Amino acid sequence: MRDWILQVTLSPINRIINDVNIAEIESVANSHSATKSANAYITYDGELKLDVVQRDPIARLRLNGYDAYITADGYVIPAKECF
Repeated sequence: MRDWILQVTLSPINRIINDVNIAEIESVANSHSATKSANAYITYDGELKLDVVQRDPIARLRLNGYDAYITADGYVIPAKECF
């Protein structure tokens, strides 16, 4: 998740806390198909934390060239986005 957030130029590294857009970092983390929920916050000592809960795939679907995982809550995750 860290590398993915750095790729979308939201890097908090070497930035003043007030300049870090925590809501946008959280939104980007939540937009990933493998993320069930994400919560971003800054600790009292100035460290950015991102708590992420991943979706749990229960089955893999391969049909006519389509490759995906299905989660317990019925969410479909394209296999290319999972590792």
